[in-house]
Amino acid sequence: MGNLPLKITDRDGKTLATGRTDKDGLWLSRGIQPGSDPHQYQQLFAFSEGDGDAGAVGSEWADGIRPYEFGIPYGMLPQPYRGYLYTDRPI
Repeated sequence: MGNLPLKITDRDGKTLATGRTDKDGLWLSRGIQPGSDPHQYQQLFAFSEGDGDAGAVGSEWADGIRPYEFGIPYGMLPQPYRGYLYTDRPI
């Protein structure tokens, strides 16, 4: 979805970046700096609201979406490419 507003925050709610998606619904981060500790993973959140819709996603939200919870085989060794796509709207 193109031209959607985005806000990227850290886990404390501090806004790190804002912008809008391009005509293809993509946004490229420019200027989000890593945390002060290079060995510490920085948790990020993205929020968007527009035209009556809202969305949010976090970089550590994995509960309930692990492959084995959907019967999808997985492993730690390299495998041939395989992809799955879910969308609530027709493509």
